[in-house]
Amino acid sequence: MSQTAQLHRGMVIRHEGHLYSIIDFQVVQAGKQKPTV
Repeated sequence: MSQTAQLHRGMVIRHEGHLYSIIDFQVVQAGKQKPTV
């Protein structure tokens, strides 16, 4: 049971990290596309 719990927790952490990486990527892309006046 504990092995399955550790695997599930690792998947959740990896999933959240993936979401954060996507958000950071979108922020960087938005900053690059921002017009410099």
